[in-house]
Amino acid sequence: MILERGVMVRLSHANSAVVLSAIKVMMKFMDRIQSPEVVRGLCKKMTPPLITLLGAEPEIQYVVMRNINLIVQRQPQILQSEERMFVCKYNDPLYVKLEKISVMVQLASERNIVQVLSEFREYASEVDIECVRKSVRAIGQCAIKLDRAAEQCVDCLLDLIKTKVNYVVQEAIVVIRDIFRKYPGRYEVIISDLCENLDNLDEPEAKGSMIWIIGEYAERIVNSCELLESFLDGFHEEPSTVQLALLTAAVKIQLKIPQQARDLVQRVLKVATDECTNPDLRDRGYMYWRLLIANPELAKHVVLSDRPTISDDSFATQPRLLERLIGNICSLASVYHQVPEAFIVVDKSNEDDEEESEEEDDEDEDTEEQLKRIDQEMRVKSRKTYEEESGDDDSGGSSGSSSGSEGGGRSRSNGSGAAPPPPLRPMSVVLEEKTAGQNGSHGLKIAAAVVRMPGGKVGVQMTVGNFTPQPMSGWAIRFNKNSFGFSNTADLSLPELAPNGGTANTVLPIAPNSANSGTPPPNPLYLEVAMKTNIDVFYFSLGFDLSAVLNDSGPVSQDSFRDIWGRLPPDKKARTVGQLSQPVTPDMLKSRMRQYFCYFVVQREAQDGLYMYFSCSTSNRFQVYAEISLQPNGPGIQLQCASEAPPLVPLFQSYLSEVLRVRWQTGPGA
Repeated sequence: MILERGVMVRLSHANSAVVLSAIKVMMKFMDRIQSPEVVRGLCKKMTPPLITLLGAEPEIQYVVMRNINLIVQRQPQILQSEERMFVCKYNDPLYVKLEKISVMVQLASERNIVQVLSEFREYASEVDIECVRKSVRAIGQCAIKLDRAAEQCVDCLLDLIKTKVNYVVQEAIVVIRDIFRKYPGRYEVIISDLCENLDNLDEPEAKGSMIWIIGEYAERIVNSCELLESFLDGFHEEPSTVQLALLTAAVKIQLKIPQQARDLVQRVLKVATDECTNPDLRDRGYMYWRLLIANPELAKHVVLSDRPTISDDSFATQPRLLERLIGNICSLASVYHQVPEAFIVVDKSNEDDEEESEEEDDEDEDTEEQLKRIDQEMRVKSRKTYEEESGDDDSGGSSGSSSGSEGGGRSRSNGSGAAPPPPLRPMSVVLEEKTAGQNGSHGLKIAAAVVRMPGGKVGVQMTVGNFTPQPMSGWAIRFNKNSFGFSNTADLSLPELAPNGGTANTVLPIAPNSANSGTPPPNPLYLEVAMKTNIDVFYFSLGFDLSAVLNDSGPVSQDSFRDIWGRLPPDKKARTVGQLSQPVTPDMLKSRMRQYFCYFVVQREAQDGLYMYFSCSTSNRFQVYAEISLQPNGPGIQLQCASEAPPLVPLFQSYLSEVLRVRWQTGPGA
């Protein structure tokens, strides 16, 4: 009675939002109606207004079809005989075409599969590549959805493969892999047709699918080892998904035809474990290697085990999610196909009322402005996290204490219990991963800096932002071997990040001399880092300055310094001159250098000025010696430095330019 008297009359309303809202109420109420005849009658009455909305402007068409996609999953009888309304027109925008194809997959049945496949085959010859890919993938989804029509779909895919259009072939291989999993033992005869296109594959997903097919049906392919070896030649240039697929396929071939694959699997395992830095790849390689050596039968049980068969609803919305989205028809949730909390970020901390009011004022920002705002907030929050960790603030440490012994006594400003100096380099964005998405969504974004922590320790101050449409968790981090042997001393502590803008801050403790590469340090200094999430593994480089690897150990003695400095020939001392950003007194110089772990040893006066001598020690026990002379009444500075490790000399010059804000002169006159 409520539906008939209060809701159904709104189906003829001129406002499309009112019509969709009425349909939402009807969809919710139909769950409580026991009579199938009444439900069918209501579905018939919902069909005409939906068809009417499909004649509106393209933007409204898109919104309506996103909602229809959900409605027909809950009530398949709606629009069941109206597939002709979703035929793409030549002047439809791309986003409308893609959504029409998605709805046609939902409406495909054994009754109309011939017409649907005919449309998809036609769309596969479009000039727009994205529309072509969507059409080919839709054919595969129809094959999985309709058992009796699967052979027709496979024949259609084979016809498309014979066109030899590169992107069509690659998309077809991806969907055929899923068809093989849905119907094992029925369509393997087409593998030879797929292998003919092996040389033209250049997309990671297509390569991974083809490698999976070769490994899964190795015993049916005469030259399966040779086919896999063709992928192995460019192993290091391939993305991680292809590398992992190749590793697993090689092990499958070893277990199925061991007499032919021994050399291949050894080569793949050696490359994966000895030459690759991807932690997932190396760990899986070691696991396979130990399984093959220790217990081949167990390896068969693990690697060749039965996988879940792809079901008819594998490409449909999960029931619990569908229930939530049906309740949000005619809202952004039904357009994004995400629950509201997935894209509405609510700050529950309530620590700062001003921040909350700013967030409310910024609701009307467009995407680019929002990303810029979040980036700025990431930097502010990271600085706040670092201050909480270190007990420091903006007013501390910039001038340092000038009291204490100038002749080499250890300063208390860098004692083991004191606050660390402010970072020389501000935190900067080290990863801004882009991922293609329907809404132009971004991926993982990381801002980081290497900082000194209380107690003389070193850490990575980090803010991580999740700009993908799904939650991000499963955090792990690993550092590649580096000159100073930095590696993390604790696990990466980050919570699960909400999608589309969720951020979190952390300070990761790291320590030197754990993973030394044995190579001289590069200039500028940087660390190669791999961060693993539940979505993917991300790689980035993190720069740092020399102060991160200097020990808080005080200066060498005056006698030792005079002896070493006097024995060094002039050609071993690098000399350079520069300009300070502002004049500096000797006391200011000593204090500033001591603050960043470079200690005053002794000074001497000469006719041309005052010369001060400093020393510092790196974490790998190399000393750097320096002579600094300041211009008496100006910003000029002269530096001579030397080290038993020559690569440290230019790094010390760069470090000094940041500590004292010096602009060094370059060229023959420097």
